[in-house]
Amino acid sequence: MRIAVVTPYYKEPSDWLSTCLESVRAQDVDCTHILVADGHARDDLPEADPRLVHMRLPRAHADYGDTPRTLGALSAVTLGFDAIAFLDADNWYYPGHLSTMARLAAEHGVCVVTASRELYTREGVLMYEDDFSDGKRHADTSCYFLTRPAFRILPYWMLKPLWMGPIDDQIFYTAIRGHNLPRHHHPEPTVGYRTPYQTHYEKAGLPLPPDVKNAHGIRAVFDRWREAPEGFKHAFGAWLGSGRWHPGDPVSHVLGRREAAPSGAGAPPREG
Repeated sequence: MRIAVVTPYYKEPSDWLSTCLESVRAQDVDCTHILVADGHARDDLPEADPRLVHMRLPRAHADYGDTPRTLGALSAVTLGFDAIAFLDADNWYYPGHLSTMARLAAEHGVCVVTASRELYTREGVLMYEDDFSDGKRHADTSCYFLTRPAFRILPYWMLKPLWMGPIDDQIFYTAIRGHNLPRHHHPEPTVGYRTPYQTHYEKAGLPLPPDVKNAHGIRAVFDRWREAPEGFKHAFGAWLGSGRWHPGDPVSHVLGRREAAPSGAGAPPREG
């Protein structure tokens, strides 16, 4: 199995990106790491490494990495890879992550495998295992492993409205369910997630870092959704294949009747 790991990056600290790169390089299966610069390409990457592909986009897209993530994944498709995994530049894989994902995909006959994650401070200190990212309520971007039958949903990262960026992984997983793609979740954490979110620090009883993020961005998505036309809401739920979807729903639950699963991402509905 030829595996590609897609990592969009922007202006992450050098040591964070190095940790990300090394975690992929240290995997016990062959893989190619596709790095996609979102308008701020670095010149200090190991370009001579045949396992590294460095794509440079000329400008930043300000969409939570979704455009570079999608373009890197589509490049992997055209290059003939059999599986695509995602890893954000501030996160890292544990040893054996990719081989475990590939084995579980084969053993369970599924085209989507999601991993569990552990949360770390910005400095890389372990906080706790994230029981919310359980493959039912949530699956983080860096926890996905897809094989060829699931490649048709890759454009969902990018085709949603820009203002839905803060919940991009929720939308992506809803599309996976809407397409009725067989999936499996691995309960043992194999991904390290460097969290910027206030709620995680409060749960761990740790002081808040100066650059901590709160839930304002997600609340803004909910507020805009409430104000959106009903026709758009219905069309967007149908586009996801999930009936009457709401951005606050856990990804394991959809409301109303399920629409016929779409054959691919297609064009998303317009809001107005």
